Amino acid sequence: MNKKRKDKNYMKLVNKGTTFLNNEQYDEAIEAYSLAIKFDSEKFLGYKDRGLVYLGLKEYNNAVKDFSKAIDIYTDDVDTYYSRGIAFSELKEFDNAIEDFSKIIELNPLNSKGYYGKGCIYSNLEQFDKAIDAFSNTIKLNPGDMMSYHCRGGIYFQLQEFLKAIKDFSKVIEINPKSTESYKSRGATYFELGNFNKAIYDFSKVIELNPNDSITYNGRGYAYIHTKQFSKAIQDFSKLIEININNELAYNNRGFAYIRLKDFYKAKEDLTKAIELKPNLNKAHKNYAHLLIKIGDNRLAEEHINKAIELDSNDGDSYIILGEIDLIKNNNEDFYKNLEMAFVKGIFFDDYFEDEIFDKVKGNERFKELINKYKKR
Repeated sequence: MNKKRKDKNYMKLVNKGTTFLNNEQYDEAIEAYSLAIKFDSEKFLGYKDRGLVYLGLKEYNNAVKDFSKAIDIYTDDVDTYYSRGIAFSELKEFDNAIEDFSKIIELNPLNSKGYYGKGCIYSNLEQFDKAIDAFSNTIKLNPGDMMSYHCRGGIYFQLQEFLKAIKDFSKVIEINPKSTESYKSRGATYFELGNFNKAIYDFSKVIELNPNDSITYNGRGYAYIHTKQFSKAIQDFSKLIEININNELAYNNRGFAYIRLKDFYKAKEDLTKAIELKPNLNKAHKNYAHLLIKIGDNRLAEEHINKAIELDSNDGDSYIILGEIDLIKNNNEDFYKNLEMAFVKGIFFDDYFEDEIFDKVKGNERFKELINKYKKR
């Protein structure tokens, strides 16, 4: 068979495999590519494309073998290096992945894929400075690369450089106004900055675009709590329960909102359900203890708050509630000890101090000093 005819028959088999691949007929695609390789094992395309099928099927070792064979035949194809780099990264062979992504940059310094791949690896390895440099280089080469902005924004978020994170997430939204992930991430960043109204705006945009995004209902519900829009918070947590009737956090959070609205019966129903679904949920025991104080069952409240602290000793809010019980018992020294512990651990929701029991100490200089110290943090 002459070379021209042989090449034509080879490409027929490769194209047949590609048709199967596009139709998600993966076994048939592998078979077609394998026939192409059998027909002419000196061409790289059959190996490369079969490797892509294996990569999609998460058969990463097979993918690496095929991509490596393709590279042996044709050493200058940047796409094959990129695909093998992805397979290596999935196998957690990060040094090999970095080597492949670096090879792309060597072959074509204007190809942004090499920098993007390195950014992802460095991010996974928590080498954030290197990751930021890599994603920044990607953006220089490809200013419309939304994923690089989003990934860099995520790193800035982890580093608590929130204004830089917001700038990157906003850039993604500018490029694609329907980017739910960037609205969600920007909303979470505004939440961390205490800008709850902007967080609510972004979370609402996510829900508008994806009405069944359960994580975002939870985030917006928390933001509503912080802005004291408890009825709206209840609506969001109720939607969460509608999506997943066994969501213990949704029952817990809705119960908390009901406490703030003084609907203690519904609060008790929700918090009991949360504990039933997850007996070791410290937040549910904490909120149930707070509820029990409200309805005058201080003995049982003490049991539940001690359980909450046993489950998570780093929740500062729990020590405020334990301090409330100390005030009820006129045990002022233990109250101040627990209040100081709350500030050390960190407070999530400071509206507890609006409870009437704190009227006993609001004029006390020691109390005012501690509160002022907390507010300066």
